[in-house]
Amino acid sequence: MAADGRTIFQYESFPDSPIFSLGAPAVKGLVIYSASCGTLKFYTAWVESTGTFIGWMKVQPAVEGVDSDFGVGELFGKRLDSKISLDLSGHDAIDKFSQALKNAAWDLGVAAG
Repeated sequence: MAADGRTIFQYESFPDSPIFSLGAPAVKGLVIYSASCGTLKFYTAWVESTGTFIGWMKVQPAVEGVDSDFGVGELFGKRLDSKISLDLSGHDAIDKFSQALKNAAWDLGVAAG
């Protein structure tokens, strides 16, 4: 993941931490992978039937010591930025990315059925 991070996530240097799998959001018609490295979380998405890469998101704490998050990413090459969230769950950016992926799956016609 560290090697792909430079190209997919536009992230030059990963923390010196182990990389762990995370539970990814489920979106019908898409394959979504997620991992954490230190305090960062990374998500990638492909169309299940064709393997077409459609987007990514990197989520990081917005305020150290506070359950908050800030996400940046792309979907079909278009920038997705979430605002800093102080949502108590700390998952606002992930929820917004998941909703954008659901909309994309419907637009692509892979969510039906």
